Amino acid sequence: MTTLERLSAEGISPAVDRAIGFLDRAQLPSGEFRADRYSDRSMTRNAQCKSTPYGTAYVLYSLGFTDNPRSAGLIDRGCRFLLGEMDAPGLWRYFSVGESETLPPDLDDTSCAAYVLKDRHDYLILGLSDRLFLLNRTEDGRFRTFLSTTIDDEVCGLVNANVVLYLGETDETAAACDYLVSLAREGEAGKLSLYGVDDLLFFYALSRAFYHGARRLGSAREATLRRVAARRHDDGSYGGSAMNTALAGLSLLNFGTTDRKSIARTADFLLARQQDDGSWPRDALYVDFDSGFYGSGEITTALCIEALTRSAKALG
Repeated sequence: MTTLERLSAEGISPAVDRAIGFLDRAQLPSGEFRADRYSDRSMTRNAQCKSTPYGTAYVLYSLGFTDNPRSAGLIDRGCRFLLGEMDAPGLWRYFSVGESETLPPDLDDTSCAAYVLKDRHDYLILGLSDRLFLLNRTEDGRFRTFLSTTIDDEVCGLVNANVVLYLGETDETAAACDYLVSLAREGEAGKLSLYGVDDLLFFYALSRAFYHGARRLGSAREATLRRVAARRHDDGSYGGSAMNTALAGLSLLNFGTTDRKSIARTADFLLARQQDDGSWPRDALYVDFDSGFYGSGEITTALCIEALTRSAKALG
C-alpha cells in the first residue's frame, strides 16, 4: 500500500462518522432528507423547500453501505417516511403528500424508493406493482417514466437504469438493458438523461444496476470506464465538485476498477473537501420540467459517504 493509499484509508472512518453526525442532525422529524429546488445550477437563487421521496431514496441507498452504528436509525426513520408516501400497490410520486404541486406516479421515484424498501412491505415483497412497470413500456421495450396518459413522456436513460436496478435483469428488461448499453457506448454527451444535471448521474445509476446483478449491462463497462475517466482532473476529482467526484468514483467501483491509485486520489479529494460540520456542499443533481435544479448537502454527503466507504474496502 502506498503512502497515499494508507493515509486515505486511515482518514475515511472518522470522516464517515462526522458525516453520519451531520445527517443525524439534518434529518427532518418526518424522516425525510431534503432535496431543495433552486432556479440556477449553482444553487444560489430562489431556494424552495420541496418535499419529495426521491432525494431520501438516494440517501438511504448510499447509507446502506456503511456499518456505522448510527446509520441504522437514520435508515429506519427514512424508510418510515418513504412508506408513508407510498400509493397502492407499491407506487410513488415525485411530490410528497401535502405539497401543493402534484404529479402522477412514476417509475423513477417508484424504482428508487421500492429498491431500498424491497423487504419492508408486502406490496414490494410480492411485486404487486411489477405488472404496471411492464405495461408502461414502449413498443421496443424501453420504460416510460409516468404512469399516465396525460403526460407526453420521453424515454429517459436515468429512469431506465433505475427501473433495471429495481426489477433486475429479466427477459422483460433485456431491451432496456440494451438501450442503456447503447447510450453508454454511443450516446451524445449531455443527453444521456432527461433529468440528470450531469452525465455522471446516468453512469452511477447504470453501474449500480450492474453491481446489483444486471450482468447484461457489463457490455457497457469499457465505455463507462473510458468516458468517466476522461472527466478526471489532476487533483483526483471529476467534474469539478464533490458530488460529481463521488458519482464518478462509484461508477468506476461498481464496474470493478482495480486502479488503486485513482481510488486513493479520489478519496483524498473528498476527504479534503469535507466541511467542518461533517457535510459536503450541496450541488445540483437533477432538474424538473421547469428548469428547477434540485439537490442538498444531505444528498451530496450521502453520496460521499458511499464513495468513501466503498473506497476504504477497495483499498483495504
